[in-house]
Amino acid sequence: MNFKMKEINPRIMLKNGITLSVQASSFHYCEPRTDDLEHWEDYESVEVGFILDQVEKEVKPPQSWVLYAPHQQLPSDIYADVPVSVVKDFISDNGGFKKFVIEPFLIDIYEGEE
Repeated sequence: MNFKMKEINPRIMLKNGITLSVQASSFHYCEPRTDDLEHWEDYESVEVGFILDQVEKEVKPPQSWVLYAPHQQLPSDIYADVPVSVVKDFISDNGGFKKFVIEPFLIDIYEGEE
């Protein structure tokens, strides 16, 4: 069986320094749960994780995100099935998109590929 997993999206850095992971694939909490869509904005909902500030301290998202947190507690490491519109609002409310950031451990993985 030849199996290829969709690549992990790089972290998103916002203009205020917050970073977050936004993922969508057959292995993430998203809708639809498929690898067929190219960009996370093409999904109805996505998985958001590890929202961190400039010193990598966990950031508490808006109270409305409690609906997407396991155990309905904030902050959480992972938020499941977050509507794309909610993620876009969070990005906008925090200054907007600044750049993509590739995690150091992912750089090692990509450099090891031939």
